[in-house]
Amino acid sequence: YGSIHVMDMRTRTVYADESLHHYAQALDGERAFPYQWRLLGVYMVRAGERMSGAGPHAVDVAVKAVLLWAASALLLLFSRLYTSPIGALCAVSMYFVLTVAGFTDGYSIYYTNDYAMLAAWFAAVLLVRQRRFVAAAAVTFAGAWAKETMMLVPILVGIEWLRGRAPFKAVLGIGLAFVIPTAVLRWIYPAPLERWAWWDMAYANVPFLQETTAELMLTLKNNVKVFLFFN
Repeated sequence: YGSIHVMDMRTRTVYADESLHHYAQALDGERAFPYQWRLLGVYMVRAGERMSGAGPHAVDVAVKAVLLWAASALLLLFSRLYTSPIGALCAVSMYFVLTVAGFTDGYSIYYTNDYAMLAAWFAAVLLVRQRRFVAAAAVTFAGAWAKETMMLVPILVGIEWLRGRAPFKAVLGIGLAFVIPTAVLRWIYPAPLERWAWWDMAYANVPFLQETTAELMLTLKNNVKVFLFFN
């Protein structure tokens, strides 16, 4: 949040202005793809803005803080199933460090989608572990409005089914919970098929396939975000 009034000296972009510009574009349905399909965080901020009368960034930093607290609390509860209290606290500490490393770009309301998705992912993993598949489907449905990374949940439940630890109807229900909001967003905000997914993600996420040092550093940072999902 301290970077909100900072300017990128290379592009002359003021992060606060860029953040509000992208926020307005998303609300108007005019952002570039795939960003227009990631709306849960944006609408959480919009709802807070309407209820409180505060500015978007003031609301957003509060929403981010609550989502960060929720994700860390869920991670703590999950880790306690397998390790000591100190081990669980170490897992949460690692999550905080990775969050700092993974979100080093200038402040943006857009990233609230990532915070919402991570909180939903951690909730889904805990609920699947507890065999509460209906609740896991509900958080998958909510998180899919934030980011398509929630596809990890039906994959996780599919693995559980293959191991005989989940019924097939759980795979089907959680799969539909992901597919429905994903399809709705792509129907409301249509785009060419090649924009429906990041087809070049293998190139973007596998280190040392890049042509420049700048692209390599971005890939390494993106891999830090992957550790956020799995730590």
